[in-house]
Amino acid sequence: MNATEDEKQVGEEPSVEEIFYAEWGLELIKESLTFLNTTLRQLVTLSAALLGGAIAVSDKPLLKTDLMPAVAVLLFAALFFSTLGLLPAGRVAGIWDADAVRRMVRDGMWWKRWALKLTVFSLLAAMFCMVVAVFAKHQ
Repeated sequence: MNATEDEKQVGEEPSVEEIFYAEWGLELIKESLTFLNTTLRQLVTLSAALLGGAIAVSDKPLLKTDLMPAVAVLLFAALFFSTLGLLPAGRVAGIWDADAVRRMVRDGMWWKRWALKLTVFSLLAAMFCMVVAVFAKHQ
């Protein structure tokens, strides 16, 4: 409903604290996308380094070799998910369409969060398998 000259809209002016938190919320949304990208970029490096290290020590007597294929697959999955999370969402929005930009950012952040969760799960599972491989070898 459009306000006409006869109708007046009634409301309260936001307090300084409400304005502060509204502005802070907008900044958090912008910074969280940068944080997710930076974290995923670092996880690509970590996953690649760990995968290379796991391949390098796979034939050494330090680890039980039965678990090394599982470790390699989990580290490759971590590398795959972190790399996939870095890619753009694939949807392009016009800069003047605020709803389309909002959906694009929301969907991109949703995917990046899932990629981060899958990467961390894969890394933790790989680390668990490595610890089990070391202890299984020395028993």
